[in-house]
Formats: sequence, structure tokens, C-alpha cells
Amino acid sequence: MELIPILELGWLNGWVLLALLYLIYCFSLLTFRRNVRVRLFKYDRSRWSKTQRLFRVIAVLVILIVFFLIIFAPLKTGSVVFIPGIILFGLGLAGFITAIFNFKNTPLDQPATRGLYR
Repeated sequence: MELIPILELGWLNGWVLLALLYLIYCFSLLTFRRNVRVRLFKYDRSRWSKTQRLFRVIAVLVILIVFFLIIFAPLKTGSVVFIPGIILFGLGLAGFITAIFNFKNTPLDQPATRGLYR
């Protein structure tokens, strides 16, 4: 097992799972009312400190690097950790969908405190 695999663009790379995640996310957002989507994506950052803004920039850079690695890293379907990894991905996807719908069902004037947000 290697720490960083040989990166190449192929049909059986991590982008397949990433595309599945974003397809489910986009289709679930289509079921949301417009005001819920606005609440999900627009929040006030005007009172953030310089440290908070710096951490956000660092987080975005790390996310971009991870996306690059996911897109170009081949899936090793014959590996011992592939099946547990797919199961873990499925559990994470189910939790993500549950959290999104918990957020959707929360009244607009209240913070999300039910379900996975509890």
C-alpha cells in the first residue's frame, strides 16, 4: 500500500463517488423551497475576525487539494479496504442526506437542532 498513488485520470477513479455525492446533493436541493436554499448558502460573514477568515481560506485550499487527489486517484477495487471503504462511504452519504433533510425541515426562524444536528 502506498501513501500517494500514481495519479491519472480514468473511468474508475474517486471522481465516480464524488459525482454520486454531488448528484444526490443537487437533486435533494431541488426539493427544497427557495427560502431554505437561501438560508443554506447565504450567511453573514461580516463579523468574522481575521483569524476566522484565514482559517476559511486555508480550509478552501485544503478542500481543493483533496478534490484534486480524489479526482485523479484510481479506486483499487481488489484491495482489502475497498469494501469497508464503500460501506463507510454509504454510511456517510446516508448521514449527509439525513442532515440535509433535517436542515430542510427546521423552521426558518430557528437553528437546526434536531436529528443529526442534535
